[in-house]
Amino acid sequence: GDACCCVGARGNVNNVGIVDLADLSALVSYLTGGGYVLPCPTEANVNGAGIIDLADLSSLVSYLTGGGYVIPNCI
Repeated sequence: GDACCCVGARGNVNNVGIVDLADLSALVSYLTGGGYVLPCPTEANVNGAGIIDLADLSSLVSYLTGGGYVIPNCI
């Protein structure tokens, strides 16, 4: 895998370096078949459950809106 993939915590879906609304947009595009290609699938697995799905989207929304979700560290 990419040595720069998932450094620190998950959630940096677009691999730009910070977790923000652009990551949310990228994850929505990926999940809805919008053509977005994940640069690092580990980052998009926001909740660390092993599959990229709507639960990851929900976790990222909760994190970004101050809902109390804490993004897990990369393993």
